[in-house]
Amino acid sequence: MRKTRRLALVILGIGAACGWAQTEPWPPEVLVSPQNPSTSSVITLTISDTWSTDCVPRGIVSTQIQGQSIYVTVGQVMYLLCNRKPTFWQEQESIGPLAAGCYDVYVGHGTQSQLAIPFAKAATFCVGSTGTGGDGCFPRPAYDSGWVDLPGTGTAPATITLTHNVGGNVDDYLVDLQRRESRPGAANVTNRGIGDTFFYSDLTTRSIKLTGPLSPKDMTISLRVRIWVHNCDRVCPVDFAPYERSGAGLSPSTIRPGQTLHLLFGVANAGTEAIAPGWRIQYFASRDAVIRPVEDYLLYETTADFGIGPGQKLGLQEAFTFPGTVPAGQYYVGWIFDPRNEVCESDENNNTGYLSATSARLTVTSAGP
Repeated sequence: MRKTRRLALVILGIGAACGWAQTEPWPPEVLVSPQNPSTSSVITLTISDTWSTDCVPRGIVSTQIQGQSIYVTVGQVMYLLCNRKPTFWQEQESIGPLAAGCYDVYVGHGTQSQLAIPFAKAATFCVGSTGTGGDGCFPRPAYDSGWVDLPGTGTAPATITLTHNVGGNVDDYLVDLQRRESRPGAANVTNRGIGDTFFYSDLTTRSIKLTGPLSPKDMTISLRVRIWVHNCDRVCPVDFAPYERSGAGLSPSTIRPGQTLHLLFGVANAGTEAIAPGWRIQYFASRDAVIRPVEDYLLYETTADFGIGPGQKLGLQEAFTFPGTVPAGQYYVGWIFDPRNEVCESDENNNTGYLSATSARLTVTSAGP
């Protein structure tokens, strides 16, 4: 798993952090550059917003990539006094290159050890070898422009042409257009669907034109377009699928950080062609029997050095050092095959599995002798 960390700039003062942070709008704006990253791109995330005080976030505490979720923690500045005046803040973080697929960006606010504002989803972007489409099949999110501000001057209405490079067939596109109005220092943001005063036109396999009103002096009007590909032109002949192998289970059943966890489980290829070596598996600890990367605890990631023939079922075994990031308690242990959607499959919705036997629950204890 890829993980990067960087210390934040923290200014200390007498007293606690400004309590108004909890009332500020969250999540902040996140703009992705380039808009159409390839698998070789270094991607810049520009995180910004305007708060009602000058006690604004400072610095990047950490950036963690877990599967196709990116978690960015913006630093918390501590002041004795916050002045009530609208203050713009902005931070940037570089990530990548990333594998083809779509990624969700979550932003939190706080310190290395504690968040003052929990993670919230702020943006989605896609990476592909020749654009943003990636290699996913039906249905797949292919493009997200992020919020684009309309100018406050010029000839009305304002028009903006965006390049998406989704390709394929325009008849397979599903387009979502939203409008937002915001004033500095005010939590009065509203989202609206396509209307009479803002719309898209001139949609091609490479670009789209957006039209909307000019931004008044007292607010900013922004548009955001997302394009989903509602079909796939090519056939995906392979398919990861769970397989309930005989003797599936884990050992030990009670574990603490630093010990080795052993797993026995299975995988199948329900497709008509072989899956080549080089596919990934991620393992998770979950409070329930539903494996969700955003909510569950990532235990380990590995890359298979073997393929799976068409219709083949394989018994697998894995061993890894149990991390110290999982709180004490009882968990299901599960996995996701191809967690980054790097393999085109006929069914993208059957890639998760877990040890279902009651005896296969894992008890995690705190570290100790």
